[in-house]
Amino acid sequence: MDYSKTLNLPETSFPLKSDPGTTELEILRVWEDLAPYEKRQRLSKGSPRHFIYNPLNSVSDHVCLNSALNMILKDVMVKYKLMRGFNVPHFPIWNSHTSAMEREALQFLRSKNGVQRSGVQKHCRDLCSEYVDIQKEQYKRLGIFAYWNKTVLTSDSSHGSQMIKAFANLYEAGYLYK
Repeated sequence: MDYSKTLNLPETSFPLKSDPGTTELEILRVWEDLAPYEKRQRLSKGSPRHFIYNPLNSVSDHVCLNSALNMILKDVMVKYKLMRGFNVPHFPIWNSHTSAMEREALQFLRSKNGVQRSGVQKHCRDLCSEYVDIQKEQYKRLGIFAYWNKTVLTSDSSHGSQMIKAFANLYEAGYLYK
């Protein structure tokens, strides 16, 4: 017996069966098209800036719970300050100098017949970019507001030169001593 004919169900335009995999991707596409973070940043241009420090994301695997919690808490503050009219730049930063990354590269290269220094560095860079892309997508799926196309890696040469300049400024100001 077909019981669906005996139930008084409402007529709806959306499917009764849930498909969260495709629904989530559609919602993410809508949010990406709307670009609410970029629009809010354009509206708050010239407003007082508010920076929120977040520990570097470790590039060694998928996002762990601790990193996700840190990023979610920062995102709550970013959204709060945006609603209060502040200019809140959020550039995700990844620490690409990790022993886990080097260990994984060495294990892979040892299994492929030998280890060369240039090979290890190249494989570490490749692994790093792969994991950063994975983590970026995972953070986007959490709804985190950020400039995802302007991420910073500690392995970038420009980042290293900026650190040296900052260290030189601290030294010249007398903050460093033996």
